Amino acid sequence: MKNSKNFKKGGVSIFIVMVVGVLVSIMSASFLRLMFRDQEQASKLDLSQSAYDSAQAGVEDAKRFLRIFRSACGPSGTGVFEGVTHNCNAMRSAIQNESCYTLATAGIGNANGETIVQTNSGAGGASSRDADLNQAYTCVKLRMNTADFLGRTNDGSPSVINLKGTAAFDRVRIRWHSRENMTNGSNIELDSLRNPSARPNINAQNWRNQNRPAILKAQFYGYIPGVGKSSSSMDTPYPDDGNGASEMLFYPTNSTSALSSNVSNMPTVRRNESSSQATTDYTFTRCSDRMDANSNAYACETTVNIGRSVSPNDVLYLRLTPLMNDSNFRVELLNGNTVVDFAGVQPRVDSTGRANTQLRRVESRIGFNDTSFPVPLFSAQTESNEEPICKEFSVTRLTNSNVNCRNQ
Repeated sequence: MKNSKNFKKGGVSIFIVMVVGVLVSIMSASFLRLMFRDQEQASKLDLSQSAYDSAQAGVEDAKRFLRIFRSACGPSGTGVFEGVTHNCNAMRSAIQNESCYTLATAGIGNANGETIVQTNSGAGGASSRDADLNQAYTCVKLRMNTADFLGRTNDGSPSVINLKGTAAFDRVRIRWHSRENMTNGSNIELDSLRNPSARPNINAQNWRNQNRPAILKAQFYGYIPGVGKSSSSMDTPYPDDGNGASEMLFYPTNSTSALSSNVSNMPTVRRNESSSQATTDYTFTRCSDRMDANSNAYACETTVNIGRSVSPNDVLYLRLTPLMNDSNFRVELLNGNTVVDFAGVQPRVDSTGRANTQLRRVESRIGFNDTSFPVPLFSAQTESNEEPICKEFSVTRLTNSNVNCRNQ
């Protein structure tokens, strides 16, 4: 009986050891599974970022291509850029056909396949890490003419847009305030103006916290090339004869405001406080009072009737300045209700990058300044805040150097 009891005690111990062993094995297997999954996820994220970097390398090479194309194949180009002759017809054909190997027509990248992305480590050539990542961009497409102009600018910082279309247009549609400009939540605080003599109550402190869209200052200025102009003619409203400037202040209101609209005419009067068409007054614009988290829309939209047809040969610029808040914006050219493409103002680049087997695709816009007609953002400006413009003047009643301030 004693041996039987000892045997039973040993059997229970073996059973406990087996159960504990199974539990430990399950826990170890689960831990290893989690570890391998995290490692795999980290590897995929690393490859995804590397593929994105490869696609961005394609965008940077596209900038080089556009610089060559605009200089060598532009209106005043001779087909030569920095001593190298380029085939402008081949470059134009590749752009028009949206070829994946457009860059190769300017001697950039591989004409028969993907372009390897790697860095040079001095005289030693490519680094070993570049070879391990196996990075390349597989396809880069260019589109010179785009249906819109996209931009972002900060509070008080102007953005100048060349309104050059592929065909004539007579309207400009402006959208602004996207989800990126929201500070908190999805609701947008807007004024409701019903009284014709009402003026908005601007509270700068709470403007951003209430997700209010920026007050958008829009300045149109341009001229007709080849037509004699004087300083006085350029001081007239633009709709008169296509020479001059007009200004508008778009104030965001809600859809119930009786004074607001989404369509407005370009002012025909400048510097006249008594005129309802003067540029010194607000143009109240209807905006949405809510924007969901995944929305790609814009809260505010207005269409400006220019009052004349602008041909592709005319020169017209739009200077947008958001006030009280930062702003993302989108600008379109319209002929009636038909969208007119921008003519090479902001080319679109579609680039696909690869890292090992991971692919990433990015779309970017490239803006260019017209070097033959540079447009300053201000009447006078310096290179930095460390070199400010100082203006000193004094007022006196004394006669000095044949100047009598009392009689001036």
